[in-house]
Amino acid sequence: MAKLYAHLVKSVYKCHYAMAKYAFAGKSFAEDACEDALGPESKSALARYQAKLQKLIDVGYCPACLGDPPSAPPAFTLATDAIADLDARNGELFPCPAP
Repeated sequence: MAKLYAHLVKSVYKCHYAMAKYAFAGKSFAEDACEDALGPESKSALARYQAKLQKLIDVGYCPACLGDPPSAPPAFTLATDAIADLDARNGELFPCPAP
């Protein structure tokens, strides 16, 4: 679980870096789609986290109670809280506004 969480955080930071890079180039970037879009075709950080978590549950490495999103299980809440916390701290990493 810790490795999966660390990978999520790293992926979200990559989204923030890409957003800053695109902003300074004067281009738009769909940060939310990169971070937390869910859906069958989504490649967002949260969607990849959920898919990997489900694989861990399917092979019996993690208990099934971690992967039931409708009831907001601990693993899903941990992921969404991490994304919200990283978004809130984004200004600390990128203090300058886009040109």
